[in-house]
Amino acid sequence: VRPGGAGSLDFCSNDYLGLARSAPFRAAVARATAALPSIGSTGSRLLSGNHEYTERLERRIAGIHDAGAALLFANGFSPNCALFSAVPQRGDVVVMDELAHASIREGLRLSRATSRTFKHNDMGSLDETLRAVRAEQRPPGTNRNVFVVTESLFSMDGDLAPLEPLCDVCDEHGALVVVDEAHATGVFGRGGRGCVEAAGLSGRVFARTYTYGKAFGCGGAAVVCSAPVRQYLLNYARNFIYSTGPPLSMLAAVDAAYDFVLRADGERAHLGALIGRFCSRVDAELAPWVEAGEVARLGAATSPIQSLVVPGAHRVVALCEQLSLHSAAAVFPIRAPTVPAGTERVRVILHAHNTAEQVDGLVGAIRQALLAVAAKGQVAPSKAAVGKARL
Repeated sequence: VRPGGAGSLDFCSNDYLGLARSAPFRAAVARATAALPSIGSTGSRLLSGNHEYTERLERRIAGIHDAGAALLFANGFSPNCALFSAVPQRGDVVVMDELAHASIREGLRLSRATSRTFKHNDMGSLDETLRAVRAEQRPPGTNRNVFVVTESLFSMDGDLAPLEPLCDVCDEHGALVVVDEAHATGVFGRGGRGCVEAAGLSGRVFARTYTYGKAFGCGGAAVVCSAPVRQYLLNYARNFIYSTGPPLSMLAAVDAAYDFVLRADGERAHLGALIGRFCSRVDAELAPWVEAGEVARLGAATSPIQSLVVPGAHRVVALCEQLSLHSAAAVFPIRAPTVPAGTERVRVILHAHNTAEQVDGLVGAIRQALLAVAAKGQVAPSKAAVGKARL
């Protein structure tokens, strides 16, 4: 996001609550950092890099999220990688939503377990997959645990996992549930605790991962789990063991961010209003393209992640190029292989620091950009639809 001119209005970052740009938050982090005994962790957590402050924060995180324990990591990619590379054993099976994040897949590449996928948010497909897994013969001399993993809020489609039905299916098959709360943290649930807490499912989930580089405005991440699972990860997760521990300055920011996020009900309410405004304005102003099948809006009605699907890499790039001429908004085209071919999109992220006027301006600019590319024959609804859009 560039100050002034094109790209100066943030509709692309994960700073959902605006904490990363908050002066009071920066001041709180500065005060907390000044009180630390050191800035860096100085080494691996198993050697010099463990600190009483780190463990105290982990206890705080576990308490906030109604769990037995928590384990902190220096970045958001690491918790899933650690969890899935270390915990599932030979003979175990991990069943994941087909849109699961790359960090989950990377962990499974390093795992001794096998993996399956089920159709996105399709509980019938999950049930069918779990029945097939249970029917398979186990490798000799092994027990079999089955893990099911999903994101609570999906980072590209912006939709929410049906967590309670998913837990019901998993309970029926004796499967252990893991939920990646990266994009829901700070936005959903009481005090921004996430979707698992909002659904009252904390006691039915084996482990959760939370990241602090999005709504928390800083960095780092945590696995929230039982005390035995934490102890296992501490001793067997190689990317935890052989990495320098999170710097204390980062942890001070996480600690301060919880203070802000837990009481940010006003910011969440404003964000919710902006999401509703964006969805209603898109449905009204872009109706000609939607009706013509040229554009489709993705994203739950309560999600800060909204996407306009414009199939074809050259078409979505052309749209964003035109949009930059009509607006100062920073939005980007998302192309394959990040998303499946044919579902290329303009990804729009809404924040508590945006205004209603900015949202209206963005939708109006998208409409103008669509008209411009339609004139060039790149995203062309019917002539009648174009005429209707000009009214």
